[in-house]
Amino acid sequence: MKQILLIFLCSLGIFLIPSPQQKMESISTAAVPISCSSYVVMEKSTNKVLESKDMHTSRSVASISKIMTAIVAIENVNLEDIVTIPQEINEVYGSMLYIHENDQIPIMDLLYGLILRSGNDAAVSIAIHVGGTIEKFVEMMNQKAKNLNMQDSLFRNPHGLDEEDGGNLSSAYDMALLHAYALNNPVYRQITSAKQYKTYKNKNRLFNLYDCTTGGKTGYTKLAKRTLVSSAKQDDLELVIVTLNCGNDFGVHKSLYQYYFANYKGLIVLKAGENYIDSYCVKVEKEYVLMVSNDLDNLYLKYEIQKNSKQVHIYLQDQYGYVIEQVTIELYCLPQKNE
Repeated sequence: MKQILLIFLCSLGIFLIPSPQQKMESISTAAVPISCSSYVVMEKSTNKVLESKDMHTSRSVASISKIMTAIVAIENVNLEDIVTIPQEINEVYGSMLYIHENDQIPIMDLLYGLILRSGNDAAVSIAIHVGGTIEKFVEMMNQKAKNLNMQDSLFRNPHGLDEEDGGNLSSAYDMALLHAYALNNPVYRQITSAKQYKTYKNKNRLFNLYDCTTGGKTGYTKLAKRTLVSSAKQDDLELVIVTLNCGNDFGVHKSLYQYYFANYKGLIVLKAGENYIDSYCVKVEKEYVLMVSNDLDNLYLKYEIQKNSKQVHIYLQDQYGYVIEQVTIELYCLPQKNE
C-alpha cells in the first residue's frame, strides 16, 4: 500500500481539456485547413500532444535540425569562446553567413547566425569547435536525442543538408520535444526569440505575422520541402507547433495558435525552483503548466506526494471527485518537510 505524505486540495474556477484516458487525439480545428505530411501541436511544459497527424513519421527535416546543433553547443561550450573558422566551411552550400576560413568569430555570433539566418557555414564551424570533428559532434547530437527520448530521430550532420547523406531524420513529435526542451535554456530562448541580432535578421516570418511568437526555426530542402518549428505564448500558456512538408506553414501555425489561445489558458501548477505545498517544499527544474478552458468551473487541484519518491502527482478533479486530468512530475530531489 502506498504511503502518502501529502494530499493538498485547492478550489479552482477552471476546466481542463480532456484527459489522455479519454483518448483525445485531436481537438476540432475545422476552421484551420492543414495540408502537410505531418504536424503536431504540443503544450510546452508537459509535452502533451493536443492534435497531430503522422507525428511519429520519420523524414528529412532540413534546417530545423539546427535546433539540436544549437542546444548541444550551448550545453557544451564556453559561450565566451572565439572560434577560428575551419576550412571545412568550403564544403557546404545553401544558406550561409559568408564567413571566411581563419576568421575569428565569437561563438555567440555563430549561434545567432545558425538560428536566425540558418548558416550552414556557422553549423560546421560550431560543430568542429565543440566536438573537435564533425563526426564527434554528430555523435553528441545523437546522444542528446537519446537522452531526450527522441525515438524517431537520426542525425547525420550539423546543418540539415540532405543531398549527399540523406540528411537528418526526425519526426514532428521529436522536433517539438526538442524545441520544448531547448526553450528551458535561457541562452537558447534568448537566441531563438530574437527578431534581429547585429546584421542578422530572423528568417522566421511568424514574428512579423503573430505577436505571441517566442521562437522557432525554418527549414527547406528539395527532399524535405518546407519545415517549420515554432512556439508562441499567451499569458502562462506556451505551445509548440511543428509542420513538415507544409506549403502554407506560417499561416497554419498562426491559425492554430489563434484557435488555442482563444479557447484555452495556462494554469501554473509548479513554478521553477521551490514550491511550498502545505508543510512541504517541492523543487522542480522548470515551470509546469496545465492547459485549461474557460467553459466550466468548481474544479479542484490535488497534489499527492509519496514517501521517499521523487515524484509529485497532480490531479484536476470536479466537485464529485472525478479526475478530469492528471500529470506526474519528476523531481530532482525528495520533497522536504518544513520545520
